[in-house]
Amino acid sequence: MNKKLDESLSDVFVKPETGLDTEMFVVDELHLGKNAERDLKSRYSPKERFRMMRREYSLASENVVKPIALEEIEGKKAYVLERIDGDMLMNSLYKLRGNSKLLYSIKQQLEDTVETLHSNGYVHGDLVGGNNIMLTKEGKIKLIDPLYIPKNFEYKEVFIDLDNKAVKSVVNLMYGKVGKPVE
Repeated sequence: MNKKLDESLSDVFVKPETGLDTEMFVVDELHLGKNAERDLKSRYSPKERFRMMRREYSLASENVVKPIALEEIEGKKAYVLERIDGDMLMNSLYKLRGNSKLLYSIKQQLEDTVETLHSNGYVHGDLVGGNNIMLTKEGKIKLIDPLYIPKNFEYKEVFIDLDNKAVKSVVNLMYGKVGKPVE
């Protein structure tokens, strides 16, 4: 693939490799300490992140962005991902007003996808405030940009708890903005 970092009209999305910037921010915000930082840094590599993204996609391919390749583009490592035809979920809420069937479907997709990841030893880690949840034009959610949290990371339970709280918060926000939950 000969992609450029600014290729905005292609069928793929090119995301530059940024290392553990977000992970270190979250570890600091959660007050997990230097041991957690050292542990993540010692295990990290872009290849390992890409392998993890592929495993997560294989578990929930309908609702997790598809990683296509890890490449060097314009002298920098970058992830080539599927381009999602849709918008961020939080930006789409006003369009869902009164569509309780779709809201319920989105809620179920989100809860089921996160549960599937967790039950297989993976976490997303960055869903707070609806961050990194896209909604396709077909009404499917797609989780994007997961944090690099290894399966046997000592502090994994903290990230599972963070995911679960984020999902509850997003669901409450969805229904608070556009209607009442469907039972």
